[in-house]
Amino acid sequence: MLALKSKIATLAIALFCLISVKAVAGTVLVEYFYQPNCEECDQITEFIMPPLKEDYGKVISLKKYPLNDKKNFLLLISILDKLKDSSNARVYMVLNRKRALSGYPAIEKELFQQVEKLSGADGESADSVTASEDSVHSVGNKLKLGTVIVAGLLDGINPCVFSTLVFFMSLLAVAKIRGERLIAVGIVYCLACFVTYLLLGFGLFKVIQSLSGFSAFKHVLNWGMAAVLVLFAALSFRDVWVYWKSDGDAHKVVLQLPDKIKKAIHGIMRRELKNRYLLGGALIIGALVTLLESVCTGQVYVPTLVLLSNEAGVFSKWFGLLLLYNLMFIIPLLAVFGLMFSGISVMKAVKLTRKNLIIGKILLGIFFLALAILMLWI
Repeated sequence: MLALKSKIATLAIALFCLISVKAVAGTVLVEYFYQPNCEECDQITEFIMPPLKEDYGKVISLKKYPLNDKKNFLLLISILDKLKDSSNARVYMVLNRKRALSGYPAIEKELFQQVEKLSGADGESADSVTASEDSVHSVGNKLKLGTVIVAGLLDGINPCVFSTLVFFMSLLAVAKIRGERLIAVGIVYCLACFVTYLLLGFGLFKVIQSLSGFSAFKHVLNWGMAAVLVLFAALSFRDVWVYWKSDGDAHKVVLQLPDKIKKAIHGIMRRELKNRYLLGGALIIGALVTLLESVCTGQVYVPTLVLLSNEAGVFSKWFGLLLLYNLMFIIPLLAVFGLMFSGISVMKAVKLTRKNLIIGKILLGIFFLALAILMLWI
């Protein structure tokens, strides 16, 4: 009798252990990586979390990881590196560290069916992943550095910028500002342009990024910007043709600064160069001229910022790319000051500007088309 009870007890314990193993094996580890103040994260909190907890609360182990914590960030990178996932979304759901769902649309579409699959009899237990800083370098942005470099350089050789700079150099030549004073004025002017343009880009990017958080608006923004870029490309090629046929009549060019803004820029330059503090005047000229010229230079700057906003996921290096863009933008300005310092005449600079208009417009037209394609591809 005792032997029978012992066998029954042993069988009961074995059965309990088997059931326990099945329950553990059937538990799905769901890791939620999110950013503070994220539109997609708010959507997940409102629409995904309630049914997930209600329908699958007994078969999942839910862990939440805010990505403003470095340890959580490194863990996510390490998981994505293991899965060879190069996506760059604002939010992630990782299941048993075998499947990563990136972004709200993918999470909404696949999360529940993946949980159902992994919690079944054939479900597999979670893999172990160690967070490592070495994985950071293996997950990059889709946006190529070359796009930002080319965009910045093309913006810097924009005919609007070049013609204004040549006018400024002619005023400096008339004022007999040469040598070390010319170098100092050039450095201060370019520095003012750089800082002003960077701050302007930073502000515009934040506005675009906040609006891009709404998936519907982001879709409209990308397609709308692509259409505008195609229009800019057509106008750029049209300007080349008209300028060439009219033997250099700049008044027939469409994509240029309005006459009122040109006169305002020229007035600012003349007034500030009479300032007893020459470097202070150069600083004011650089800042104000950059703001006024943005009406024209924004043709390249704004689409590039929209492209950067598409890369504003958890791995985005948008600020570094913004800095790079502005460095490229300022290089042609520094080059012109260098040429003036080396002794190039204003007349040669004017001829260079006219030649630059045709080359610059052709390059801008090609770039506008390439950027439109890239906008839709990303």
